[in-house]
Order: sequence, then structure tokens, then C-alpha cells
Amino acid sequence: MTIPESMQSTNIISASVTQQALGLCRLGWELSNSKAFEEPIRRDGFVKRGRAAYEEAKCLLPSDFSSSYLLAYSYLYNHEYGRASRAIERSLSLAPTYWPNWYMAGLISEARGRYSAAQLFFERFINEKGAMLQTSAIFVFHMLVFFHYTNHAENRRKFQLQYESLSSRRPGGLRGRVLNLAEELPNDQVAIVLSGGPGDQARAIDAFDRMLPTKVRFRIVCDDRLKPVVRSVLQRPVEFLKAESELQPADQVLYQHQAMNAEFNEWPTVRRALIQTRSEFWDYFESRRNPGAPRRIGVSWRTFKPTERRMSAALECRRLDLIAPAVDELYILQADVSPGERAHLVSVFGNKLRFVKFDAYQDLEQLSRLLISLDAVVTVGNTIRDLCALLRVPTLSVTTMPGLLDAWRVKKDDLDRFGDTTLHYTIAKWGGRRKIISAITSDLEHAFEG
Repeated sequence: MTIPESMQSTNIISASVTQQALGLCRLGWELSNSKAFEEPIRRDGFVKRGRAAYEEAKCLLPSDFSSSYLLAYSYLYNHEYGRASRAIERSLSLAPTYWPNWYMAGLISEARGRYSAAQLFFERFINEKGAMLQTSAIFVFHMLVFFHYTNHAENRRKFQLQYESLSSRRPGGLRGRVLNLAEELPNDQVAIVLSGGPGDQARAIDAFDRMLPTKVRFRIVCDDRLKPVVRSVLQRPVEFLKAESELQPADQVLYQHQAMNAEFNEWPTVRRALIQTRSEFWDYFESRRNPGAPRRIGVSWRTFKPTERRMSAALECRRLDLIAPAVDELYILQADVSPGERAHLVSVFGNKLRFVKFDAYQDLEQLSRLLISLDAVVTVGNTIRDLCALLRVPTLSVTTMPGLLDAWRVKKDDLDRFGDTTLHYTIAKWGGRRKIISAITSDLEHAFEG
């Protein structure tokens, strides 16, 4: 996301006013995306100051769309969809040929659950000159998810091919043959090349492990932090490669996007999930419990890499107060707890509180040992959620990111499309974060009572 480069001097508006308005938009953007996002208690103040800058720019230069566009973005990722819609309507009326306007309008309609309108906006966007030159993996994946979810086969296929291309760019002269899992299974071994964050990689490893016979040896290129976890979890021979360049001519190769394709297209290589219903999820929860032992829950409330889009899925740490009656020991899995958050948690949970004494973002081996020892984990969509799925730890997911980028993973009975030990609690179903945490608390209390 960048600030629209539209504010140019004209015959009517002086260059000084234009530059002043542009400066306000830049100030608003910097405020809205500052490091304050790491602490939601401070975040609201920065967002309000950013919006005030956008509003001032709009008053200075009412004929320009930029401030309205940026206001729409801010309102969208703070779940104020009515205001976002009004802001993008104004931006579109001022600049109908600025193609990102159409994408933003689609995002807002999607977030409101108005998929037919979103589809029209997205199709207008991708048909505009230059729109399809986008090479951002997150944009391409978003379009793939949207058109898959809305059963638009032609556009889904278009973005699936583009996503595959972005996900498997290979250095010139690289050896090995890409395996088509829709048609064949590997013989005795397969090379798996992974990318993205450790959560994305953990999800792909889990998917490939379910798809392929246990006799198949995995040769994996992945994040170093994940290697000891994978070695301990997979019940098959595993070898780690330092880089994709170590592939051999005879290697059969799988890329990360192929795990996604298998789930999208329901290939026969995808094995049936062990847990099929909500009641089976809670039966599994009960099967891991040690009767009479303390009720041990882990919590994580935001992503490790704050951006406005990612932080739209975050919880404020004070929302977790409702969980207090349901737990005896609350383990803080968040790697970047601020002093303000720490003080608040101590005041509410007292001697129930357990802070980890290692870096939960870097030391995934220690983190995994802790996760396995817990009764359940309550988390937003981040690395911990996908790591829990790989480890088969019961996970209650606070699934609140606007639109389908996260919610598309929710299948029947609120189970996850990838990790069957993950249960989703969505805004669409529960109506708000407080109601989600109340529902999670109620479900945990009921489950602990047996």
C-alpha cells in the first residue's frame, strides 16, 4: 500500500496548498502505521491522529481523492465498514480511473459479506490497464481465495496460475522435476521447497505429511527455526537442505503452493481429517487432559509483524480478562509483550500468570515443547496457530481479519481446512471480539467440567 501520487499543482490550486495536503497525507500514513501498532492500547491514539491529518488534507484540497482513499483504508482495517464505504464512494467519484480505488471498494464489500458487489469491483480492478501487472504474492493469493470462495472458475484458474508462478520461481539451470500431485505420488523420496514465514511453512509441511505415504522420505528446504520441530513431529525419514540449489537432477520437487492447490481442488491425495465435527474436536480435547491437573491455557493476541492489515485481526490484551475464570495457569505466548500489557495482565490474572522465559518468535523448539504441554491455545491467526496445528494442539482461533483471507479456511462445524485440531470463532458468527472471547470462555469451562 502506498500513498496515491495524485496531488499535483493545477491551474486552480496553488502548488503550496497541494504540497501541504500531500504532506498531511504522508503524516497520516506514518502515524497510522507507526510502531505504536505493537501496543493496541496506544494504537487508537495514533490512528485518530492519522485520520485527523487525512481529514485536514480533504478540507484543504476537496477536489483530490487521495485523502478519501486513505480514510477508506483506515476505516476498513479498523472494522468501520459503513464509514469505509462512504469514503471510497467519494474517492471513486473523484477518480474513477484510479484503479486501486476499485480494489479498495472490493475489499470493503468483501469485508461486509457482500460478495456479489465485491466481485464486480474486483473484476473492474483486474481489467483496468496495469492492474494485472501486480506481482505481490498477497494480492494474487487474495484474488485466488476470493474467486475460489465465490466459485468463479475462470478467474480462480487465472490467479491460481499466477500464484503458482510467483511461488515457484526457480533460479536458472536449477535441476529436478516438479511433481504433479493431482496425477502421481512420489516414489521413495521428495524434495519440498518452502517459503514465507514459519507459520506458512508449518502449514504446508502438515499438509504434505497428510497427503503422502509415510514411507516417502522428505528432503526439505525451510526456515532454520522450524527444523527441530519438524524432525520431532514427522513420523518419516527427514533430511534438511540448506538451499534450493542443492536439488539433484533426479529429485521430484514440491513447492508450497501445491499444498494449497490440493486443498482448493480436493485432490484424492488429501487424506480425510481425523476430526470431522465440533463434538469430535472437544472429544479430542478431553482425551489429552490429565484429570485433576491444573487447567493450562496459552494465549497470543496479535501477529509478530505488525502492519495495519495484520493488526486488523489483533485483540487488545484486556479482552483476555474474560478467560480468567476458566484457567488455573495462563501462559503468555506473545513474544513482544509491552510494559503496559504486562502490568494489565498481572493485575487481572495474578499468580495464574506464566510468562515464557525464552524468545517465542525465535526459539520454536522450546515453544513447541510448551505448546504440547498445554490443554489448549487461544490465538489470533499467526505463526502460533499454524504451529499448533502441526503439533496437533487443540486451538481456539479468534478469526477476525476482514474478508476471506482468513475466513476462507473455516469449513463445516467451524473446523479449519488445514489443521483439524483448530476451531474457528469468527466475527461473522459471533458479532464482535468480546462475544468471541465470551464464547471461548464458556466452551472451555464446559469442556473442563467434562
